[in-house]
Formats: sequence, structure tokens, C-alpha cells
Amino acid sequence: MQETAAFWSGHANSSAMILRMIEKKDSPDLIVHAVTRAEFNIVYDFMEKFQKICDVEIIFEDIATNNPNKEFMNFFNKPWCKGNHIGIIHGMPYASHPCWHNRNIKQPVYNKYEKKCSITYTGFHCGERNRVLKNRLNKRYPLIEWGWNDKDSLEYLRKKDIPHLAYDKYGFERLGCWFCPRQKDSALYIIFKNFPEQFEILLDMEDKSPHGFRAGTSLHDLIEKWEKQPNKTLSDF
Repeated sequence: MQETAAFWSGHANSSAMILRMIEKKDSPDLIVHAVTRAEFNIVYDFMEKFQKICDVEIIFEDIATNNPNKEFMNFFNKPWCKGNHIGIIHGMPYASHPCWHNRNIKQPVYNKYEKKCSITYTGFHCGERNRVLKNRLNKRYPLIEWGWNDKDSLEYLRKKDIPHLAYDKYGFERLGCWFCPRQKDSALYIIFKNFPEQFEILLDMEDKSPHGFRAGTSLHDLIEKWEKQPNKTLSDF
């Protein structure tokens, strides 16, 4: 019989999904994590705590180890070899296009286990029904089946005594790669206020990227605006 696998990002929804499945005695055979090398340290701290209370095998798939060209900064600095941008480096992923980092690092892992496993579990919540692949009967979305949203996942983690401080302490609404150009300005503000080293790297990326950080957004302009609002809070976004 083929194995079942749950995809784990290390973020709140997939973590709550897996722990709840274990609690309901509907545990996956495997947990699969696509290594992005792009999480905040506080996320890696959470992941260590998760591993201590999770008794299901976790497989870490690190594509960039075997293919360094897929590592984010290596691909960022790689010139296009065809098309209208030939000779120009890739720079930041376009916020309006499918992310090339996701294509390089995550999607091959998902495809691999979707082919080899009888069922895969993904942590989309009930507000993400539009992301469900309806023609893929071997994919399940337990949080949607349970009617859970983001708040339910966070509250469940708190009850399990494994709060996710990226949300509870710093106020992120969603997590992804910390340099993602698709994140909201509120998330960028959290990075600006609490993770200055990462924000400096973002500024450097913006300066080096041929098309900046993202269309219509200059990080330098955001800093100028925020510095004029010293009392600004996340509730102001």
C-alpha cells in the first residue's frame, strides 16, 4: 500500500493540521518539508519544538543542496538565457507572476510525493477554497474539511502549548519566504521594525534587481514614510 504524506511548511496552518490529524488518530505516514532556506530564525525555532512533540517521520527535501543553481541568491544573480531579458539577471521574482523560487524549490517536492503517495495533505484553510485542486482526488485539505481558519490553527497551537511566536509575538498574518515580494506592507513593516538585518538585505536586493523589489513599491520610499510616523502600529495598516 502506498504511503500518505502531509506537506509541512513550518507555519501555523500546516503545523496545526498535522498535530490535529495525529490527535484524531488519522496520522499521515510521512511529513514532507521543502527546504527553502528562507525562513526567519523564529520559524526555525518553532520547527525544532514541533519536531520534539511530533512522532511522525519528517523528510527534509533540500533541492538546493544537490543543485546550487536553484538556491535563491544564485538564481537571483543568474542572467536570463533567452527571451526579451537575455543577459539581464533574474532579480526579484515578479509579484504578478508565478514565483520562480517556488517553482525551483517547492513544486518539484510536491510533485514527487503526489506521484508516489496515495494521498497528500495540504494545510489550506477554509478561506482558501479557491486554491483547492478539485480534479485531484488524491489530495486532501483537512483544515477545510474541519472548517478551520487561521485563527483556529493559532488557537489550537496555543492549546497544545506550542504557540507560533512569528504570529503571536510579532504579528505576522501570514508567513512565507521572508524576502517574498508578495507580502503585505504590514509584513514589511514588521521586518523593518524587528528584523533590521533582513531588511537591509531586502534593500540591497531591491537595488540590485533590474525591476526593483516589486512594481509600484519602493522599500526606500516606505522607510521614508514610516520614519515620519514614529507612532505607527500594525492596526494602522
